[in-house]
Amino acid sequence: MGKLSDQLKAPVPKVRQAPLAALKGLELPVRSDVGDKLTAHVESEFSDGTRVWIDIEDASDAGSKLSIRVGLMGDEAKSRKILEAIKRHL
Repeated sequence: MGKLSDQLKAPVPKVRQAPLAALKGLELPVRSDVGDKLTAHVESEFSDGTRVWIDIEDASDAGSKLSIRVGLMGDEAKSRKILEAIKRHL
């Protein structure tokens, strides 16, 4: 499905704040931000209309699983750039 996934050693509520800060730093608007203690979903889009989906799921002892998809088919370069920005904000 064109998703880039990574395991992060932090709980969902903490990880949820990192994409919001990362998107702001990348000057990408937050279109949707919903979640609870076990899952979160953030949406954004690039200026050309390409959508961004970020999903966070609880992975119990391992922390959280983060998945990023850019566009319908996925764009690995843009997904990696967003992932690195998220990691800087953790």
